[in-house]
Amino acid sequence: MSSPLKIVADAHIWGVRSAFTQLNGLNSELTVLENRDITREKLLNTDILLTRSSTRVNAELLQGTPVRFAATATIGDDHFDKRWLDANGITWANAAGSSTGSVIEYMVTLLLYLHQQGRISIPSTTIGIVGAGRIGSALGKVCEAIGMKVLLNDPPRMRIEGDADFSSLDGVLERADLISLHTPMINTGEDTTWHLINSGVLDRFQGNGLINAARGGCVDNAALLRWLDGDASRFAALDCWEFEPSPMQSLIKHPQMAVATPHIAGHSLDGKAANTLYVYRALCRFLSIEADWDMLLQLPPRRLPLASKRERKYGTPSFKRPLGYIRFLKTMPS
Repeated sequence: MSSPLKIVADAHIWGVRSAFTQLNGLNSELTVLENRDITREKLLNTDILLTRSSTRVNAELLQGTPVRFAATATIGDDHFDKRWLDANGITWANAAGSSTGSVIEYMVTLLLYLHQQGRISIPSTTIGIVGAGRIGSALGKVCEAIGMKVLLNDPPRMRIEGDADFSSLDGVLERADLISLHTPMINTGEDTTWHLINSGVLDRFQGNGLINAARGGCVDNAALLRWLDGDASRFAALDCWEFEPSPMQSLIKHPQMAVATPHIAGHSLDGKAANTLYVYRALCRFLSIEADWDMLLQLPPRRLPLASKRERKYGTPSFKRPLGYIRFLKTMPS
């Protein structure tokens, strides 16, 4: 018998043992570790590495190891040194797109809450969505459906597709009542997003609300604090924070911080399951094997939050899968 394929995986990947203990037709061996225990020494006899965002995957971790595929069960991959991985022939993958539905649900809930608070009036609000990738584009359609006017800002797409469907950042700053960020973290180059929202940008912004559900460093948090201090009608709603996991307490506690959440927009149950499924399918493509792990079988049934007339009359419980499960099945790459 040939030597088994050695897989090391982060213990906090949802359903990790179910998804990766047995791979279709392969002799494999799974080792599940806490992220703090994923070290170079532990990888000296490893072929496949599966992580979450707490593990930095770079030369320091992988140099001299036999690892040939590394994946993160997260949307973001800032913790991967992709240039080094490419240069060393190591295939890498992330779970980009897997939590889109969860983030949209978070955003819709947030917008409704801001409306309820009286901070916005949905039918009369113009929202500037900065970053029109998977999430930003989907959010734009939802916002239009609930009656908001939408301005999309995405310089890379605008260069390729033309400016008919997009606004410049200056246009968004001038015309939007509310800005929502949905960009990746890009540290250098023409489309850098680090401190994309800074003092100069905030000074030009004619609206009064800022949402960040992208990456913490896309907003200069000190500049945001000063901007909030400048006008009592201004507000912010942040799910992502600069200096995570130790964000500015003065910003969190600011009276004009309408919503403060700890980077959880994509942390739904079906979103976490989809994270795993995206990575599982990427690994199967790399290994040229058929994907046969069924995510739906691992998810628990969900009790409907409201009793139906039949339940109230007969006391018969109703169970069904969340609609999100079906949505993910329809949109996931095979």
